[in-house]
Amino acid sequence: MDEHEELQRIATFLADPAVHACLAACDAAREYPQEIRQELHRLGLSRIFTGRGDDGTGPTIVHLAALAALTAQVNGSLAITVGVNGLALLALYHEATEAQLSWAFDRVDAGAYCSLLLTERGHGSNLLRNAVSAEAGSWSPESGFIAGPEPPTHYRVCGEKYLINGATFHELLITFVRTSGRPPADGKVALNARNDFSMVVIERADTMEPLPRWNTLPAPAADISGVRFSGTIVPLANRLGKEGAGFSLVQKTLMISRGGIGALAAGCASRAAALTEQRAQERNIYGQPIAQLGAIAEGVLRTKALDLLIASMSLKATAMTNACGVGAAHYTSAAKYACCLLAEELVTEGRQIHGGYALLTEHPYTALVGDVLLYGIFDGTSHLMLEQLQWRLTQAAALPPTSTGLLEQARAIFTQPPQNLIRKLRERQATSLIPPPSYLRLLHGIPAETPLEPLAALCDELFAFTRDCRKRGDWDGDQGLRFAAGHAFALIETLVALVEFCDPPRRASLGMRPSDDPLGDRTRIYHFAFAWFGLRIAAAVRAVFAQAGLSPDRPLETAEQRLAVLFAEARKQLLPQVSPAS
Repeated sequence: MDEHEELQRIATFLADPAVHACLAACDAAREYPQEIRQELHRLGLSRIFTGRGDDGTGPTIVHLAALAALTAQVNGSLAITVGVNGLALLALYHEATEAQLSWAFDRVDAGAYCSLLLTERGHGSNLLRNAVSAEAGSWSPESGFIAGPEPPTHYRVCGEKYLINGATFHELLITFVRTSGRPPADGKVALNARNDFSMVVIERADTMEPLPRWNTLPAPAADISGVRFSGTIVPLANRLGKEGAGFSLVQKTLMISRGGIGALAAGCASRAAALTEQRAQERNIYGQPIAQLGAIAEGVLRTKALDLLIASMSLKATAMTNACGVGAAHYTSAAKYACCLLAEELVTEGRQIHGGYALLTEHPYTALVGDVLLYGIFDGTSHLMLEQLQWRLTQAAALPPTSTGLLEQARAIFTQPPQNLIRKLRERQATSLIPPPSYLRLLHGIPAETPLEPLAALCDELFAFTRDCRKRGDWDGDQGLRFAAGHAFALIETLVALVEFCDPPRRASLGMRPSDDPLGDRTRIYHFAFAWFGLRIAAAVRAVFAQAGLSPDRPLETAEQRLAVLFAEARKQLLPQVSPAS
C-alpha cells in the first residue's frame, strides 16, 4: 500500500475527521454517501479497480484487499459501497474479452460504479431457482425486439433482483440471468439447471426501475435495494463467457471475493481494537484509567490478540490469491469464516469495555456493533463456508505426510510481488493446500521462542479423527460433526497464519521483511495470542471428539498442558501489574 499513490491519497482523505463526520451524518440520515463517492473518484479510486496506470500492473488483489480494509476501518456503509465494485468486476476479470474490459473500464474511469446482481426474493442463496430471464432475439430501433428464427443480436431482460448493493445508484450492473429453461414449479432444482444461466453486463436504462431500499441494521447509508427489469435490451456482446456458463462464473467469482470479505472484517476489527484501547486509557472512574483494572486490561489484550489473528488470516488469503488465483479457494473460505467470526467476538469484547457508550448512536463504536454483523453473511453464510472447510479438511487429512518443498512453496507465495489479477485468475491452477502438520513441524525447526509442536499435535488429532470417522461411515451422515471439525480446521489455519506473519524468525525465513515493531509490543502480543488461541483450538478439537461420543488421545492433553504453560507465561509478562486485589 505504501507504494500505491491512489491508496495513499484515499487514506489521507479518509483520515480527515470532517470525512468521518460526513459519513456518520449519512448513516444517521440513511443517505447514500454520494459526496464522498465523488471525491474518491477524483482521488483516483477507479485506477485501483481498472489497474490503468503508468506501471501497467493491472488490478491486483493486494491493492483491492488494502482498499477493503482501509474503508472498513472508517465506515461500514462506505466499505460495502466501494467494495461491491471489486466484487462485481471480479466477474469481468475472470471472463471478459479485451473489448469488454476496455468498454467497462472506460465507464469506471468516467465515474461509473458497479454492482453484482445475484439474489431474488424468496430464493435466498439458491441461485438455481432464479427467475429473471434474458430472452434472445433480434433488435433494432426501427422494429424493436423480435424473438424468432433470426440470428439473435440482443437479450430482453425481465424480472426483479432483490437485496442488491448499489441497485439504485450504481451504473454498471453485472447480472445473473436465466437464458434457458424455466424455474421449477415444485421448488426443486436439478443439477443440470446450472447450464440455464448466463452473466451479462447491463448499463442502467429507462427500462429499469429501482425498487424500495431496505432499512438495514449494518451499513445504514448503503444502497441495499432492488431492480425491476421491464424488457431491458442488452446486446449479446455484453454476455460474459459462453451462454450457460453463468453459474460457474458466479462460483469462481465468490471463491475470490470471500478473501475480500475477510479484509473488510479485518478493517472493522482493527478500528474496534483501537477504539477499545483508547477508551480503556481515557476512561477514569476510580482515580486511574480503567485499563489498570485486571478484567479490563485482559479484555483489551484479547482484542489486540484477535486483531493480530484476523489481520494475519486476511493477509494469508490475499497472499495466496495473489500467487495462486482460484487455487486459493481454501484460504479465502477460511478467511471469510474465521475473520468474520473473530471480528464479531472482538467487537463484542470491546462493547463490554465501552459499556453504555457503545449503545449511543453518537459514539463511533456503535456503528461497528452493527456493521460487523454484515460480513459474516456477505458473499456466503458461515454454513456455506463450513461446508467448504470440512470438504478441504477431508482432502488435507487424506494427504500422505510430506515435507518436501513446503517451505519453498510458502516462501514463493509470500515473496510474490502484486500480480495482475486478470491474468492470474485466467491461469489454470489446482487448489493449493499446504498440510498444516508437516508444515508446522518444518517451521518448528526454525530456531524461535514459540514451540509449534503443540499446534502440530492438535492438527494430527483432528486429521486422525477425520480419517477414522470416514472409515467408520460416521462422517457423511452427520453434518453437525463435519461442521464442528471444519470450524476447528479454520481456527488452525488462522493460527498458522499468525505464526507466518507475527513470529519474527519464521516470518524472516519465509522471505518477508521485518515488521515495523520497534518496541516489540506486537511480538509480545503474538506470544499471548498463540498460546491463548491454541488452547481454544484444543477445546474445539475436544468438542469434535465429544460430539462423536469419543475421547481424544493423550497427545491432545499433552499439547494442552504445554499451551497452558505458554499462556500463563505470556499473560504474566503482559499483565505484570494485575493482582487478585485489583
